[in-house]
Amino acid sequence: MGEPFLTFVFRCTLRPTGIRKALRSLTKQTDQDFQTLCLIDDVGRGIPWANKNLKHTKQHVKGKYVYMLEDDDELQYNDLVKDLKAIVKGANPHVVMVKALIEGKAYPSSMVWHNKPIISQIGTPCFIVSNEVYQKHVHAEDVQKCGDYHFISDVWTKKYPTYWWDKVINSSTHARGQREDECNFTEIFDEFNIPEEDRIFGQDHIVFDLDDFHETQNHLPLLRELYETIPGFKVNLFTILGRCSRDWIEGLKGLAEWADIIPHGWMHETNFECAEWTRDEALRYLDKIEPWGLTHGWKSPGWQTSPGLYQALKERGYWIAENHSSKGKVPAGVKMYLLDGSSTHGHIQGVCGNGLVEKWDYYSSLKGEFRFIKDII
Repeated sequence: MGEPFLTFVFRCTLRPTGIRKALRSLTKQTDQDFQTLCLIDDVGRGIPWANKNLKHTKQHVKGKYVYMLEDDDELQYNDLVKDLKAIVKGANPHVVMVKALIEGKAYPSSMVWHNKPIISQIGTPCFIVSNEVYQKHVHAEDVQKCGDYHFISDVWTKKYPTYWWDKVINSSTHARGQREDECNFTEIFDEFNIPEEDRIFGQDHIVFDLDDFHETQNHLPLLRELYETIPGFKVNLFTILGRCSRDWIEGLKGLAEWADIIPHGWMHETNFECAEWTRDEALRYLDKIEPWGLTHGWKSPGWQTSPGLYQALKERGYWIAENHSSKGKVPAGVKMYLLDGSSTHGHIQGVCGNGLVEKWDYYSSLKGEFRFIKDII
């Protein structure tokens, strides 16, 4: 069976009545070609937590298109999936704008229909986006409030092909008074046949990692500044060991409280350095670095890992950092950490728009419980 056409990203908390109502409305769809991906707040942390954790759904979204739902929603149009397929086939839009009732009032308002978003005039139930758009822009939801506005505004700036579908497909109540002290999520999701893999509990910690750290490219003064100014700061440093002397690496062990050194290829002269390694070649490189006493983790340059390298990592008990492009490629028995949704990922140097200096204001504002990958893998 292929990937589903649509993913409903379903945010839910301690509202069992609302959860059942929303999920029951999905069962009425005339076309069941969809995934229901549940982002679960099992404590009741609130909207800021839900907004922050949406980005952790990225690597779990399987659908070609994505529609965000909440536990105060109820779909009003049973042919949503069926008719959306026809729209996509005819127009191939990246964004589909729809209509919804929020506490009985129609949204988006006439002020923004066929126009740019305005805060408080549009809501989460008003847009469906392609998987690609979701992956690129869901980070914009990571704000204290009005995440829906920030997301669709960020999308709007890119001028993606958009289809305006004049159809009310959803109704939302804002769930006032529905929260309960307890909610048996397992019972509910079992009732609606939600697979275990589609039940995501989000995170309260921060995994911060930087690529391409080495002896002549390290920004150690800036990293020390982060350590000295951010309580509990920790960073996972994917390190190009072929560009480091062993003495220099030994000197870094004094930073072990807050900096974990993890192998990142050998010389990283291209993004395909590890793409053709045989098992024996990979073992020779591991033999070089194991006496250095580093974390038994690995990240391949350009995410390009050969079958031989996977086999060597498995034999030596290494975990590997991957992204969404590696789905289905990592062999059974190899421990994998997905950087896409559960990590603040960047580079030491200015590349990919996420270099340490380029995004200094963002990185220096991080707050929370920092974790090493090796401690949660």
